[in-house]
Amino acid sequence: MDEIKEWKADNYRSKVCGYLMLQNIPFSFSEESGLVFTAPSFFVEKMVYSLKVSYGCAKIKIIDITQ
Repeated sequence: MDEIKEWKADNYRSKVCGYLMLQNIPFSFSEESGLVFTAPSFFVEKMVYSLKVSYGCAKIKIIDITQ
């Protein structure tokens, strides 16, 4: 089972925000840190694929910020 990590969305924030709300995933947004959420790796892979296929977010960038 994948461990839960902290992720940051660098672009397509509104699309990522909408997807997270539809999936009931808590997230936070601030000017300094951007859009940050916690989820397992498999969820992020599925989300990136869905956003690329459904919304055309070809250059979506989600960064693992877990330290």
